[in-house]
Amino acid sequence: MKARDLSIRKKIVLLITAITACALLLASAAIIYNSRALFVIRLQKDMSILAELTAMNSAAAIMFEEQKGAGKMLANLQSDHSIMSAALYKVDGELLSYYVREKSNSIPPHHLPRISNQITQNSIRIVQAIIIDNEQVGGIYLESDLSRLNEFSQQLLYILLSISSSILFIVMGVSIRLQAIITRPIINLTRLTKKVSQSNDFSQRASKTARDEIGTLIDGFNHMMAEIQLRDDILQNNNKELSIAKQTALNASDAKSSFLANMSHEIRTPMNGVLGMLELLADTPLNDEQYEFARTARNSGFALLDVINDILDFSKIEAGKLDIENIDMELLPLCEDVSALLSDKAHEKNIELTCFVCSDVPHYIICDPTRLRQILLNLIGNAIKFTESGEVSLQVSVTNNQRLKFSIKDTGIGISKEQQTKLFSAFTQADASTTRKFGGTGLGLSISKQLTELMGGEILIDSELNQGSTFYFELPLKVASNAPEIQPLHNIQNKHIIIVDDNHTNRLILENYCHNWGLSYLSYASAKEALSALNKPNDLPHIDCAIIDFHMPEMDGLQLAEKIRQHSHYAKLPLLMLSSSNVSNTMPNIDICLLKPARQTLLFKSLAKLILPKPIASEQATEKTPSVQFNAHALLVDDNNINQKVAGTFLQRLGLKIDYCDNGKSALESINQNDYDIVFMDCHMPIMDGYQATETIRRWEDENNLPRLPIIAMTANVLKGDREQCILAGMDDYLAKPIQQKFVTAILHTWLSAHLQQVVPTLHTEKTLVTPDQETPYSLQSLIEKHAQILNFEPQNIKSLLHDFYLQYQNIIPQLSHTLEQQDYQSTKDILHRFKGTAGNLGFQALFDLGTEIDKQLKQSNKNLLQSAQFIQLCQHTQKLMLILQPLHSTENTPALDSLAIKNNSASPDALIYQLTQQLQRQSHKASDSAQELESYFQSDPENLKTVHSIQHAIFQLDYDPARQIVDRIIQDLKQDNSQNHA
Repeated sequence: MKARDLSIRKKIVLLITAITACALLLASAAIIYNSRALFVIRLQKDMSILAELTAMNSAAAIMFEEQKGAGKMLANLQSDHSIMSAALYKVDGELLSYYVREKSNSIPPHHLPRISNQITQNSIRIVQAIIIDNEQVGGIYLESDLSRLNEFSQQLLYILLSISSSILFIVMGVSIRLQAIITRPIINLTRLTKKVSQSNDFSQRASKTARDEIGTLIDGFNHMMAEIQLRDDILQNNNKELSIAKQTALNASDAKSSFLANMSHEIRTPMNGVLGMLELLADTPLNDEQYEFARTARNSGFALLDVINDILDFSKIEAGKLDIENIDMELLPLCEDVSALLSDKAHEKNIELTCFVCSDVPHYIICDPTRLRQILLNLIGNAIKFTESGEVSLQVSVTNNQRLKFSIKDTGIGISKEQQTKLFSAFTQADASTTRKFGGTGLGLSISKQLTELMGGEILIDSELNQGSTFYFELPLKVASNAPEIQPLHNIQNKHIIIVDDNHTNRLILENYCHNWGLSYLSYASAKEALSALNKPNDLPHIDCAIIDFHMPEMDGLQLAEKIRQHSHYAKLPLLMLSSSNVSNTMPNIDICLLKPARQTLLFKSLAKLILPKPIASEQATEKTPSVQFNAHALLVDDNNINQKVAGTFLQRLGLKIDYCDNGKSALESINQNDYDIVFMDCHMPIMDGYQATETIRRWEDENNLPRLPIIAMTANVLKGDREQCILAGMDDYLAKPIQQKFVTAILHTWLSAHLQQVVPTLHTEKTLVTPDQETPYSLQSLIEKHAQILNFEPQNIKSLLHDFYLQYQNIIPQLSHTLEQQDYQSTKDILHRFKGTAGNLGFQALFDLGTEIDKQLKQSNKNLLQSAQFIQLCQHTQKLMLILQPLHSTENTPALDSLAIKNNSASPDALIYQLTQQLQRQSHKASDSAQELESYFQSDPENLKTVHSIQHAIFQLDYDPARQIVDRIIQDLKQDNSQNHA
């Protein structure tokens, strides 16, 4: 421990002891020094006296030069042990006799030295003359060591040490007793300070024992404690008030968020119905005025929906409840989808909208696609809104510091420096006049800024008034590690292309695409420039294709195409047109027409189709695809009849004999009665699920020493750990829904290879590839045709499956909403699991993906699932699909209704029921009038009157589907009555 860390008590004791020790040391040193000096002087005197006495006694021997007598006189010095050597000298200074102590190294000089007294480091030397009668007769030399001085010094040191030690012990004892007078108040004050710090009791006070400096310190401490106690009381009161205010604010914020979420949900539900019906209304025969009314209402509805979305998102961000996902995503399709979504708005204003993703930007990244799409929609939508003419461009690039940069540039009204400072504030636009002219909530940019920051980026603006604006934001570039390999496209390198477009940005994008694809190109800013160059074919390389813009000044794309066709050298030149409006591919002189902004992949495939040589028809037709057949008996266990039909059809095509069960218990009974080669087992079923059934089968096999029956799991769960759970339950393999033919074939190859009969080559002609990711068609017939191609089923079978799907899930959204509102998450998972699995099997991939995302959130116990973007999208997709499928149900009921319909205008009950059914299908407000008329016919029939009242109540609550179900039951009752009457 360092000295500065010692207690005050120890410091005081050590300080007094150290001072005393230093004083004693200095005093002892002075005493020793002074005593040695006095002792040396005394030694000199003693030596001088001894020399005189020896000289007097030896005077006769020296005078007569008797050496023997002189020696005897010197021998008497042996009694003094300190004499090292001695010598007597004659009158002429010659040595007469000498004495040397035994074991002494001191030798007297041979000649008398100079008369003196010398003190050296180790001895004292005395040289004196021998004088008799005032006449020198000789000399004497004595040398003595300092042993007597050392003995004296040692004795003195012992004495001083004894005295000093005694004094030090006395001083330490006294200082220990005296320091308490000084340190006790300080120690008490320290203990009190520690006690106060531990207990936070500021009412404690220190006792004052003296009026010295320590007393003054105690007075200051007590005054400080009084001030702290007063401030602590004030602070606690303030904290209580702040806590109450904070809780009030939190309650208000929660109430506000809950209100916004609930109101958003309540508004969205009827709004989705309104928008869906307006969309269907627009597809019906309307005159121009009616179509304009419907279009205006639909646009107004979407504008209102945007406002609701903005307010809800802002509320979530403000409350810190908005989570950012980090998932693998494709960047290019997302950017192109956003551009395509906003292209109509741009084209209505005759604005060029372009989208360009640089070639060094990774195709697959890790990001939140929903929030990124929202930011781009906000920024590009704003750019289009505030641009009257010119262009709006989106460019994506990689910066030098490896960040992803999105730039949205427009030629609009621009923003002044002063307005830019408040641009990203909530509920704020550039100025009041802008708000009045362009509308909006003023939340878009604020939400975009906060979303960008939540994603680890920042958003900036570069703009000048009346000079356009450039909004750009940067995000961390995270390349997806598990990205699928990008399939190589056709090789169209070293081909020559002509680009004709009056828009500079469009030309730059097309030139960049051509460069990346290895194409050589010639680019022209007008049709006249292109024609001038084409009129000199010898100066040009062989041209393989021309990309022409439709809308150009002076001469448009169609006129240019006509001129090119009239040129003998380019009569058969492939022409690809880019247009900002919906035009037909059957336009004269045009081979392919694409809508701007053209998707990069679609543009590439179109060029490849025009440039590359056409394959020979016989080669297309002779491409062989193996069709396998298995001689096996399979059991298909699934509680959903649609899933049974889809999976059963796939298996029957492969030659398998199929038995069906709808739960695990009946599957066990069937396995006990029949010999199966393989079992396809759904995991989630009533009575007994697939896991329990599989465990029972495996236990049964072990107990009876039976061979292992291959069991293949079929589940819509595609989350991490689901496959492992199936294998752990005893299943052998895993088939994820939606089920596809190729995966079923692969499973059978793995587990039924011994039952494979033969491979029969079958010929397939080339057909258009239809994927389940495409947007749902707006007509029922196109929907049936599309999904017949997806599943390779007959249209009539698809129609039957879709009708079953509609009957099972027409009320799926109210069911899910009810279970979520009740926080019954297990029921929600069960309903959602069956719905998404069936939808996926029928080829509705978007519904399956949304169901999977919602399933993830259910596992995370997301309590705001009703307001989540995924659930809202699921509601929108499902409602739109059910509206398309609704005529299937109407068609099924037509025979009964035909018998009820009355062609004249008489208001019979049958006619009213028929009319009410049609109105409920259209969700018409006139349904309440028809129900009221129907009520008058059943005044004397209490049972039917009660049923009509239920219909009226449902119509009043805008619950058209439940009302229609009640009407359907009435129709069924009438059909039974008619049958009985005919009988």
